[in-house]
Amino acid sequence: DILDWFNEHTIGNQSDTLIETFHYPFSNKQKKYLNVHFKTDIKNKIKVFAQNYNSEIRNVGLGIFSAEVTSRAIYNADYNNSYAILKILKDSEALIIKKGELVSYIKFTIKQNKINIKVNYGDITESKRFLKNLEDVIINKINKIKTVDHIYYYQGKGKYKEVEKLLNTKKINATSMNIFSKLKFDYKKKISDVEGMQFAETGASFWGLDV
Repeated sequence: DILDWFNEHTIGNQSDTLIETFHYPFSNKQKKYLNVHFKTDIKNKIKVFAQNYNSEIRNVGLGIFSAEVTSRAIYNADYNNSYAILKILKDSEALIIKKGELVSYIKFTIKQNKINIKVNYGDITESKRFLKNLEDVIINKINKIKTVDHIYYYQGKGKYKEVEKLLNTKKINATSMNIFSKLKFDYKKKISDVEGMQFAETGASFWGLDV
């Protein structure tokens, strides 16, 4: 099929031994894929490291795509007609999902309350509409994300005023991905939203849990 043809003509005979490719289809009308290549030896080294500690690796996450799994496994994001995953860092990222289909993957920066696209894969019109909407929320122009039904956001290590803005905005249709707020642990110390959000990309671990 088309994916086998792609692998043969872009990776060649190395595809079975050195590189694994993950294909994320965009919406049907776009008729294209986002392809992520992962070196097999890296995955094998991770597996061996785990085995040396009598453990087992069952899933290897791919950043924001694993966080998208978290949004469905824990927050039932796919109950929405549309939603977005937002990762806030120095170079921020976003996924836009509509009717169960990937519409856009965006990499962008936020500087002085202005958003600038660095990389866009997918529907550029949808990406620009979403980011303009997000920018308006950040500068207090509006307090609702209108381009999608809901937004699920998280951050890596550090302190970001955009995250604080989202946490403090009332009635906004956005959820911080602090997984510890949805799971019960026998642990006395309260884990803050900012601390908990750093585990948002562990989503594949939670399939099958009653949350």
